Amino acid sequence: MHELSVASEIVKVAIREAEKRGAKQVKSVHLIVGRLTHLSKEQLTFCYNILKRDNILKGSRLVITEQEPKVECSSCGYIGSIGKVSDDELGLWAVSLSCPKCGEPVKIKEGLECRIKAIKMVIP
Repeated sequence: MHELSVASEIVKVAIREAEKRGAKQVKSVHLIVGRLTHLSKEQLTFCYNILKRDNILKGSRLVITEQEPKVECSSCGYIGSIGKVSDDELGLWAVSLSCPKCGEPVKIKEGLECRIKAIKMVIP
């Protein structure tokens, strides 16, 4: 379960940023999570909720926005989405890394990220 280690880093960053700004409370932490990271929103939220219990994040919520995959083809110039080949019972994506227009290999441009977009906090 790599969600626990990711949630732990998110909590560390949020606490550090809140302390830097002298916040008295964190209301929410907003994430962008790429579909190709294979991070489970439910497991990430569960881990976050456990890790926030005894610190400035207590009472905050984790808001996750999923980023759809986007690719670029150096052969034909296509930039856009790719279709998933399969979707398992856990919701993990398997994708084809071939251009949907010309069939050549593509480079992933979006969908692998996991980043904090915003931390909403109460500052006295």
